[in-house]
Amino acid sequence: MTRLILLFFTIAGFGFILFQLAHFLISIGGSRAKMQKDFHQLRSLANEWLDKLTPISAQELKLLSMKVLSQKVGAGIYYTEKGAMYSIYDEPMISYAYKKYFDDKAILVAATKDATFEFTLNNFNTELRINNFNKGIISKDGQLLSADGMQHAMLDLDALDGHHKILLEKKAVATIVNPQNDYSDQTRVFTVLDELQDKDQENVLLALTIYDILLR
Repeated sequence: MTRLILLFFTIAGFGFILFQLAHFLISIGGSRAKMQKDFHQLRSLANEWLDKLTPISAQELKLLSMKVLSQKVGAGIYYTEKGAMYSIYDEPMISYAYKKYFDDKAILVAATKDATFEFTLNNFNTELRINNFNKGIISKDGQLLSADGMQHAMLDLDALDGHHKILLEKKAVATIVNPQNDYSDQTRVFTVLDELQDKDQENVLLALTIYDILLR
């Protein structure tokens, strides 16, 4: 009888330790410090494709397709994957790495031949950095807002049935297919793409496109 009591308390104690460990891992998952540390890993994963990426010009951008190939990385408590987005000619154009935490938190690093995009999803809002520069917050309704609350761009999710519009400085410049629908790998992402003013506009357009396809 004594042995059974000791065995019971041993199992109960071990179970309590496992519960506390799981609670600790969940509590630190998605913390600011944890995310910053994991960004280093994701940058390395995204950069594995860098030498293979096709440079993106204004004309090449029109060739971006809905083809995304990805693979799971490791077997940790938080889901991690890496992959690439392709052109209609099966050329890798954008590489990425992604990590999902608990409580609607995630981080994403995407890279083209000459630009890097970093997203920090924290519940409803997403922080955006382009080439290590803070571009603001992407709100749940698709607005890219600066620190002072001004809207610089927008991913309009309700503009067209089956499509989303991208606005820069309140002007519609692109229409993309809704990535939540089913398409062939050869479907072009952009059904409409106007001429952009500069590289900064191109990067913001790409950032919202990546956000829509890979993170939203």
